[in-house]
Amino acid sequence: MNRPTLRALAHLLAPWRTIRRLEATVQRLEQVLANPMLAGIEIGRETGFTAGMRGSGPQLLAGMFMGLLQEHPEAVNYLQLTFGSPEGPILVTVQRPGGASPHSLRAMAEQEARSLRAELARLQGDPEAHF
Repeated sequence: MNRPTLRALAHLLAPWRTIRRLEATVQRLEQVLANPMLAGIEIGRETGFTAGMRGSGPQLLAGMFMGLLQEHPEAVNYLQLTFGSPEGPILVTVQRPGGASPHSLRAMAEQEARSLRAELARLQGDPEAHF
């Protein structure tokens, strides 16, 4: 084949190569979205363990959780979500930025209950009551 014929064939086949490349990219991205892999996660109550968070998996999760928080403005501090897994349900707590965690809310409620019990005992005239 001569050079002009090869050039004409390459010009005709170029869109097909581009289409095949794009199809392969779409298939790879569909696989990534179907099976995202986390590069890191934060674990703990108030001061926990943090591993590096980068990649598409954490970005997808962060976007999903922010979307859930935006859809539920009545959740002032956090949402608790249950996901299924082959080993059983998994409870995930998503804390709103700046919101109090369930642990800190419970600690505040327990302190308030102790104070109210002590005040009630004082008003009832029981100086020996300790809560």
